[in-house]
Amino acid sequence: MIGGWLGTGPLAAYDICVLDLETFEWSQPAHLGECPGACNMHTADLYKDEIFIFRGGNGRDYLNDLHALNVKTYVWRKVEAKGKYPPERANHSSVLLGSKLYIFGGWNGYKRLNDLYMIDLDTETWIPVNVKGELPSPRAGMSMTNIGDKLLLFGGSGPSSKFFNDIQIYDPFASEWICPRELSNKQQLQRAGHTSTLAEGKLYIIGGSCGAEYLTEISVLDTCPPPEILADVQHGTRALVQGLAEHINCKDFSDVTFMVEGKPFYAHRIVLAAISEHFRAMFKSGMKESREAVIPVPGVGYAMFGQLMNYFYTGSLKLECGNEPEERVNYLKDLLKIADQLVIDDIKQQCEARLAELISPGNCVALGEVADLYNAAQLRAYVHWYCKNNMGGKMSDTHK
Repeated sequence: MIGGWLGTGPLAAYDICVLDLETFEWSQPAHLGECPGACNMHTADLYKDEIFIFRGGNGRDYLNDLHALNVKTYVWRKVEAKGKYPPERANHSSVLLGSKLYIFGGWNGYKRLNDLYMIDLDTETWIPVNVKGELPSPRAGMSMTNIGDKLLLFGGSGPSSKFFNDIQIYDPFASEWICPRELSNKQQLQRAGHTSTLAEGKLYIIGGSCGAEYLTEISVLDTCPPPEILADVQHGTRALVQGLAEHINCKDFSDVTFMVEGKPFYAHRIVLAAISEHFRAMFKSGMKESREAVIPVPGVGYAMFGQLMNYFYTGSLKLECGNEPEERVNYLKDLLKIADQLVIDDIKQQCEARLAELISPGNCVALGEVADLYNAAQLRAYVHWYCKNNMGGKMSDTHK
């Protein structure tokens, strides 16, 4: 750890502190050579045996000098690089890609920057970077990380107290910024002054601040996620429902025909047996209906039978017919009748629930008779309750 902001006094430190990662003990080794002096809002990058410091500020001025500390001998040297230096700045970001050290953005005391510079540390030469495409917004306090052969920039603070949580990727081979996008994790906060560390393909973003709020959480971005494998788990269900619906009253693959009001209605034994106990028993009992291809259905209207078949094939049931309450009640009574006849309890229950909603002083006695006739126990209980609470309990003994 080299330098940093002190908060009081000269504002910036210039000492070296070393943490032994095996013993977790701190030390302050003596150092030799030309010390860079106070460092504040600077960057440090290790290349070979040296830590390169792009100094940033010293607590008073904005700087652009480059220094190197040998980590084996603790000897400082000032890097007298060739080429055009970046303008003075602090709170910038830097990252190594091979022998190339990149410097991006920062604050120069007047405005935030979005320029990019590069120095070849083997030749110690600043090389111009001619960036193509749209540049990231000017910012300071962002992080920049080496991801494979590209540079990933995250976050930072911009003008007018704006904080970022975007990702910008620089491709040095194409010399352009590409793929700007917002983080998909909506809990990821905008921030500046954080750290970003890459470990096993995952980028760990730690701390930072957003305005007056200091952040403590750790966010993880997978920089090389596996490709998404899409599996339409509902396709089979949709295909089955659609296929059944297309075969309502269809001769294709039909193995049974019902004669209703003198008209044929084509069906499929397996579908009916799967839904109705009545048809299952009919087709398995050895009765003549199990052997005959044409079965008469007396006492049921063709349209009502079609509604029933539609339910068998789609699970959809029409409970409304007509505009007047009396029309609706009569329709439901007919539907309840055939549901009781064919032992389809769920249709019976839906009819009972809807008839209970349509009960009135003028039809409650008749609905009680319907409940008795078609073994609708729930409807019968509701009729009794309705009469007791709305008609003074006046009802024939048959329905008590």
